[in-house]
Amino acid sequence: RKPTPMASSMSSSPEQPPTHPASAWDTIGFLLSLVNLVVVLPLTYLVFRSTLRAPSATPFGFHLAPVTRMALCALFLSSTAAMVFGWPHTLSLSSVSSMHVTSLLLFLSYQFYFPSLSSLVCASLLLYRLRQMERAYGARKYLGHWIAVCGVSSLLSLALLVTGRGGLVRGIACGPYAMVLGTMVLYRSEVPTHSHHRVLGLGFEVSDKALGYLLALQLVLHSAPESLFASLSALLAGLLYEQDMLGLRRSLPP
Repeated sequence: RKPTPMASSMSSSPEQPPTHPASAWDTIGFLLSLVNLVVVLPLTYLVFRSTLRAPSATPFGFHLAPVTRMALCALFLSSTAAMVFGWPHTLSLSSVSSMHVTSLLLFLSYQFYFPSLSSLVCASLLLYRLRQMERAYGARKYLGHWIAVCGVSSLLSLALLVTGRGGLVRGIACGPYAMVLGTMVLYRSEVPTHSHHRVLGLGFEVSDKALGYLLALQLVLHSAPESLFASLSALLAGLLYEQDMLGLRRSLPP
């Protein structure tokens, strides 16, 4: 029995790939970016304006903060090169699972550049504010703290990629999240609040540490969901260092 023309045309037509709706992470990333743009960014601007009127608790400049000065210069140069030459924006499991030299270089360098100007500016402002931690710790101990939290954060990021393979964790955002957010953990617990000031246009007061927290929140939400995973690894590394659960804090030079 010969097939009918309709059946013949249906059997010969290629299968169309199934259409899938946008993933849940894409929706979450869009919503978080919208919150960052509509809520966090305007609030950061208002808090920044109000802090301009308040006296500074620390001296300006890089006095007793040579590590911070060198880190900002290196971050500016590496991020500029990343934006010019189009370096990867995320660290994915496929990019580190291969045995190529480029994969190894990406895993060793992904924490030392930002691929976008906005994240570079936000992190630079935070690193500058955190220079008082270097003044309290000393340059040698502060550099050792950065090395420790960056190493732990890299291992945690790799663990996230492995455990979240299959779509749960698509990638880790590139950038020195551990240097910034890992130090913010110590900043929260070890730097006292010096003053409170009223936010212009709003009816409440905030501490002099509020601007740092808002800048950190912008960095977390900037390129969600990849920035969420990078921030999670960085904050957990900072918490492990603060509580000295791995003995890293005891092993650092005084």
